[in-house]
Amino acid sequence: MTSIIYSLLFVFIFTYWGDHGLGDEAYIPIGHDKTVNQIDGAENYLEKKSGEQLSIKDFAFDKDYLYTELQDDPKYNYAIWDLKTDQWRFYINQFDLEKAIGKTIAFEDFWIYYNNYWNGWRFWLLP
Repeated sequence: MTSIIYSLLFVFIFTYWGDHGLGDEAYIPIGHDKTVNQIDGAENYLEKKSGEQLSIKDFAFDKDYLYTELQDDPKYNYAIWDLKTDQWRFYINQFDLEKAIGKTIAFEDFWIYYNNYWNGWRFWLLP
């Protein structure tokens, strides 16, 4: 019985919902098989299925969209990631982003979301 439980936990850590990253990478599942990634405890990024990456700062998300402040983009400062269609839309300022979606956004740090997601019962499933 114990070996069955260990085997199930081992399989779980490699699923979309259980993979929190190993070593210097951390992941937060945000829906539609998408994640927010962090490497070296400092660099947050998004990655499309095509492999295209976007370096980000703080962010917020709901069921179908991720809203973010961009890092080191010379043209735009904010973006929306449509999680269903895997498309990015870019904005120069937060006002334009909020006007486009019709609500205000409170951006949070990666570690706030990471601790919220991996806290509680999920904490006991971490390797």
